[in-house]
Amino acid sequence: DVVELSQVMGNGFDISLIDPPEKFGTVLVFATGSGIRKAAPL
Repeated sequence: DVVELSQVMGNGFDISLIDPPEKFGTVLVFATGSGIRKAAPL
């Protein structure tokens, strides 16, 4: 499967908050908006 994303709109997420990265085994990313779609035949 392929997921296509448009450019970032807004402030985004400051990845420096994930520090030290060793303490964060899993990072979940949630996205909403009209710029997210699954590339699939219609």
